[in-house]
Amino acid sequence: MEYIKVPLSVIGNYKRESIFWVLCVIVAGQFGILCNWFVQTVFTKKSFMNTFISDFNNGNFYIFTISLMASSFFIILISFLYDEKSHFKSLKIFTLFILGFGILWCGSIHSLVQAKPSYFYGESFFKYYLQIVGYLTGVFASVYAACIVKLDYDNERHKKLDDKSFHATTDTSVKEMDAKSKDTTKDRKGRSL
Repeated sequence: MEYIKVPLSVIGNYKRESIFWVLCVIVAGQFGILCNWFVQTVFTKKSFMNTFISDFNNGNFYIFTISLMASSFFIILISFLYDEKSHFKSLKIFTLFILGFGILWCGSIHSLVQAKPSYFYGESFFKYYLQIVGYLTGVFASVYAACIVKLDYDNERHKKLDDKSFHATTDTSVKEMDAKSKDTTKDRKGRSL
């Protein structure tokens, strides 16, 4: 539970950035869907509910979820690859796995719904329920990913989440290599150093 609560506590530390992120990413990301609702309600005289159902039938929420998780995936990947201090590696790998699986899952379900195979039962389950679950999971996973990027190693509460074994293994291997280099008098071909 600590691995979920502690990263989310970053929101309290960066309130302005968190609000700005939610406004720009989550709310502005819905702009296409909001425009679609407005256009269909005003110009085609459809009811709001029919417009909402139309968005579900087209898989618009799957598409938004895939885009949101893909952007979060690459933010974590860049942080993982280019973090010189190598902090929170296990947490980042876990988050990359969850986001990658979520992208594949939403993409597969969306493709299945769009293909409409004849053996496809429970279409409403895939169109509506899984789309809502996928959407909410995608939003949560993206918020979580944004929080992981903001974890601060100098914060004692955050430091508990760091992968100590990674640093210990790295430190041990560096010490072993250093000790071996001091004892080495010949190279691999037997020449004196």
